[in-house]
Amino acid sequence: MQRLSKGARVLDVFSHVGGFGLAALAGGAAHVTCVDASAAALALAQQGAEAMGQGAAAFATRQGDAFDAMTALEDEGLHFDVVVCDPPAFAPPPNARRAPGAACSTTWR
Repeated sequence: MQRLSKGARVLDVFSHVGGFGLAALAGGAAHVTCVDASAAALALAQQGAEAMGQGAAAFATRQGDAFDAMTALEDEGLHFDVVVCDPPAFAPPPNARRAPGAACSTTWR
């Protein structure tokens, strides 16, 4: 991540606490935007950026549906050099008591 992000504008989608975005900042990214549905996770990402000495000029968050946020970013004319998309797993954990494939069929309807 650090090698790819030097001087780049980076979008971290489904960022959770911003691991990829913060690694990009550490690698010299010009700007990072983290997108996630969880306000609490994004608050931790923001704290991480601040702990690295990065403020609003270099780090931003967007809370909400990832697909809606990406549409809004495009509508605003924002462009990114590097995009990380790391969605949560659709498969249930091994100890789940559902039929195999139930999570996927529910998710894709």
